Amino acid sequence: MSDLIYPNLYLFLYDLREGLGESPDDLDKNRKLFAGKLPESLRDTLFQLDIAVETEYRELLPNQIEKFPDRDKPFEGYYYPVRLNDTYGLLLACSFAQNSTRHPAECVAKFKGIIEEKLNGYAATIGQTWLIFAQQANPNANPEEIAKKCCKELQLGLNWEQDLQGQGRLLGGTLFELSRYRLVMRETGDLPSPAQPPSIQDIQQSQHVIIALYPDETAAKKAAKLNFSWMRLFGYRHKILWAYGQSRYLKQQLKKQFADSQVYVRDSKTAPLKKRSKILADAQETLFNYTIALNNIVNQSRTV
Repeated sequence: MSDLIYPNLYLFLYDLREGLGESPDDLDKNRKLFAGKLPESLRDTLFQLDIAVETEYRELLPNQIEKFPDRDKPFEGYYYPVRLNDTYGLLLACSFAQNSTRHPAECVAKFKGIIEEKLNGYAATIGQTWLIFAQQANPNANPEEIAKKCCKELQLGLNWEQDLQGQGRLLGGTLFELSRYRLVMRETGDLPSPAQPPSIQDIQQSQHVIIALYPDETAAKKAAKLNFSWMRLFGYRHKILWAYGQSRYLKQQLKKQFADSQVYVRDSKTAPLKKRSKILADAQETLFNYTIALNNIVNQSRTV
């Protein structure tokens, strides 16, 4: 009852291209992190089309997509990298050859393993979304039961009852959205240095899954034309959550720096004259970082 025809698994990944105030060296570092998710054969030419100061949407490969090189296996897939202004997006797709063979929902787990292997151990620096897209082998089957099985095969630790955000219809198919988001940053304790900010995984945990099931081939083919269009929509979602997570980290910085400044004020009143110069220097550095963090949190609020 849960068999699928034309099953596809897509992973939409988003990386920071260039943050506010970052140097050319930071841009180069961000590019290397993003390029590491693609084959070595593409890395030297990946950014030749990335020359505009601002661009809302720019495909980075001359042929738009690059197919997985290992075509002798029973699956096929491709890379699709783009630039979304200050963000890089990457779509990895995996499926079987296009035929009407019925496949069990367990194939989703196999696709996920293949995609993760292609990423070379690199994680997204902003966020990611998994999209399962398939035609139901039995158009009369309950799409929710099939979606539950597909979600389980992703092995992301999602709970269907708790994490299901909604169900809807699109171009004749049934879509399910599952999401789990929480901050993992501690309220107290030592914060990383402002010069070495934490990764997004240190600040928040976020899982996002879309499952799209279609009753027949006609509806599935029509909906498949939207696959690249999801890139922008998911990008907006993850950029908002990323900016919110960054603002919480900056808030913690501000709280600590403000408390430190009060200590400097108190100590300066009672410290010997020789120690006051050091207290003043420490206070100036703290206030300098405080000002930067304050400006950055305003910037993140505008992003949200």
